[in-house]
Amino acid sequence: MHVSALFRYPIKGMAGEACQHYSLIPGHAIPCDRRSALMRADRPLTHTTDWAPKRHFMQGMYTTLLSQIAIDWSPEYAAFGLGTHQLTLPRPVESGSDLPDWLAQLDPSLPPLTLVSRDQGWADLAQPLWSIINLSTVQAIAEATGTQPNPARYRGNLLLEGAAAYEELTWINRTLRLGSVLCRVVEPIVRCKATEVNWSGSRDAGFLDRLETVSPDLVCGVYVETLTGGQISINDRLELLP
Repeated sequence: MHVSALFRYPIKGMAGEACQHYSLIPGHAIPCDRRSALMRADRPLTHTTDWAPKRHFMQGMYTTLLSQIAIDWSPEYAAFGLGTHQLTLPRPVESGSDLPDWLAQLDPSLPPLTLVSRDQGWADLAQPLWSIINLSTVQAIAEATGTQPNPARYRGNLLLEGAAAYEELTWINRTLRLGSVLCRVVEPIVRCKATEVNWSGSRDAGFLDRLETVSPDLVCGVYVETLTGGQISINDRLELLP
């Protein structure tokens, strides 16, 4: 088993940034993952320094627009593109940028949005966890549901190759070695309606109902916590410790 790809998502709900490696710190999630998010004006936060659940933010369960926007992530800038509509912003993309206004031009039906940023990020869970997605499971689910096996649907931080389908669900509370990092598998990831978005510009209506036929608990992938610091890189082996 080995690491096939690594991703982080600088803006929650938008296209991910492919990485060659991560430098991880115990008790922390992936650096800069979900650091910013598009807060809905109809569901505002009282304090933008505290973690908040995903219902406050624009994401795939509400619109396919975010998944249609291609982003060129470079160390210096982020170039957003949808057809002839283009926007380039300096990195990191944070509060005060033109992104919310640009999105409103693309889809005036969206609620007013404000980009909010937080060093600890806006992941779906308050705990500093990150995610592993088994590519064999993605393939098995796609075959069972008649959909395309696009792992972007599951927004994973680490894509794993070489494990049997659903094998990762047997690793709960197990310790893994990835590169020079030790991590613990905490729990399966329960999926929401955002997984209907196939990241090919459309939505697979009823995907959750079909997922339930192969995964009654609606899970795909696992959350893990970092136990020891170090670096994870593409092609690193994954080893289950006793």
